[in-house]
Amino acid sequence: MAFFALGWTSLGTTGMPAAVARTVFAAGVVLTLGFFALAVRMHRSAARLDAPADDPLSRDDRRRAGRRFGLVLSLEWGGCAVIAVVLGVTGHTQALPALIALVVGLHFLPLAAVFQVPGYRVTGVLICASAVAGALTAELGSAASLWAVIPGLGSAVTLYGTGAYLFRTAPAVPPAGDH
Repeated sequence: MAFFALGWTSLGTTGMPAAVARTVFAAGVVLTLGFFALAVRMHRSAARLDAPADDPLSRDDRRRAGRRFGLVLSLEWGGCAVIAVVLGVTGHTQALPALIALVVGLHFLPLAAVFQVPGYRVTGVLICASAVAGALTAELGSAASLWAVIPGLGSAVTLYGTGAYLFRTAPAVPPAGDH
């Protein structure tokens, strides 16, 4: 998720003065590397543990969730492709970041149920809100870069926040030797 947040951060720096853009992007790189280090640490700690006997997710449940995730992802990517083609053909490519953000936000709504993470609903709504805010602001204002800046930074902040939420609410994994 942090790598996608970094991509949105990069997009969000569009139209910023170069020094500001470099600073914002550097902060995104630091956050992304920090999340990556935490994820590796948690993965290594969790790999030492056996699955609990009362694991609520059976093998069949995990397969079903994997299929549903694949379906949601396919619809997301398909929707993004259709939007890109339509906007390209009609000459409205400036709207691409906002509409892609809208699709990305919408894809989080079913993922809340697939992965049993209610917080993904908030993630989806916030990313959709940043997309709509970017589109409205760009249409009402005169800066075309707002089509990218608002959804880009809004999506990035939302994804970094979601990552922090996921780390904060993840089940505790005891340090090595404590199990």
